[in-house]
Parts: sequence; structure tokens; C-alpha cells
Amino acid sequence: MCVNAINMTTLGRTRRVFLILSVICCLFSNSWIITWISLEINTISFCAVLLFLINKETLHKESIMKYFIVQSVASALLLLRSSYEIEKRIFIIVWLTIAVLLKIGRVPFHQWFINVRNLLPLKGGALLITTQKILPIFLISTLRRWLAFAFAIINIVVGTISQYNTKKFMTIIALSSVANLGWLI
Repeated sequence: MCVNAINMTTLGRTRRVFLILSVICCLFSNSWIITWISLEINTISFCAVLLFLINKETLHKESIMKYFIVQSVASALLLLRSSYEIEKRIFIIVWLTIAVLLKIGRVPFHQWFINVRNLLPLKGGALLITTQKILPIFLISTLRRWLAFAFAIINIVVGTISQYNTKKFMTIIALSSVANLGWLI
């Protein structure tokens, strides 16, 4: 029994180390492929950390699956973007913007974020709101300034107005994260 507890603790630490290393690797990479690989390692290690944190309830597992599916779609869009290296085409810039907005859970792609946040336990939701925003915010900084500014304004307005209609505390926390994300940019 003691050996099993030691292995579970070591496994939990390993997952967290991969989560931190993927963030560091993405922040210092010069290639879109390395960035994409770091984002994928981050997604998988975050799902593993959530599986380590949660109980055996179905709702928590459903939230992890929703998170993984949305992140996979956004990562596929980023991978398609990385196959084009020409920066001046507006199509590629829009494609990258949609992928990053989907990945971070910003307006107009914020509904999955609110739903996943409501289904996660407190520690998992705190990780989702904080650490999982670092890499997409870094990717947003590579976008055109006017585009990032426009989406920041939309985020602030929609996130703030949506908070008035809600009564659940966790939904208010998720919408506050959406609104405050605009201020970070």
C-alpha cells in the first residue's frame, strides 16, 4: 500500500513537471512546430493532472473530454497554420486568430470554457483559469496589434455583460476570467 502511494505521488509530480516544461519550451521556441508540440504536451499533461486531481465522478471526466476535444481542434488549426510560412496573407492571420481564440476560450469561442469550468472541481478550475492561459496569451502577442486589441475590447464587453445574468458562482468566476483576459492583452 505504501509503495502504491509513493508511485502515485511521483506520477503526480511528473505530470506537473511536464506541464511546466511545456510552458517553458513554448515560450523560448522560434519554430511553430516546436510551439505546437509544446501546446500538445501541455494539453495532455493538463488532462493527466486533472485526472489525478478529480474524483471518479462522470461530470469531471466529461469536462476533461470536452477540454481535450476543443484543444485538439484548436491544435489542428495551429498545425495547419504552421504549414504556411507566408505571414502577409490575411487568411493565415485569421486562421491563427481563430485557433488561438478557440484554445484560450475567448469570445466568441468562450462557451466551452464556461461549461468546462463549471464541471471541474475547484483545484482543476483554478489550473484552467491560470496556467492554461499562459501559452495562448503568448501566441496572441504574436498577432497583429489591432486584431488583438479588437478582440480584447469584445472580451471585456461580453464577459462583463454576461456576468449580470448569472447566479452560479463558478459561472461568474469563468465569465470574470473571460472579461479579465481582455485586460491582459
